[in-house]
Amino acid sequence: MKEDFLHFLWKHQKFPSAQLKTTQGIGVQVLNPGNANSYSGSDFFDARINFDALEWAGNVEVHIKSSDWFSHQHNNSTKIYIRKPYRKRAIGTHI
Repeated sequence: MKEDFLHFLWKHQKFPSAQLKTTQGIGVQVLNPGNANSYSGSDFFDARINFDALEWAGNVEVHIKSSDWFSHQHNNSTKIYIRKPYRKRAIGTHI
């Protein structure tokens, strides 16, 4: 699988969004997948996601492997990131 395909899936929300849950079983609703970025930086800007009665806004990073989160050093960033696919991360909270 290529990362571009995951970008397409995220951008066009081509997955069963009603079944999205955090690792703790809390429902997740993507309000806006954000704006695709074709330059350096986050893959999508200004995304809005609701979970646990809170709306989060921030940038989305799309990776094939969750280990890329660390190899790209997102864990050392002071920015807000929401990690995708399959597992996400928003300000230290696993989604």
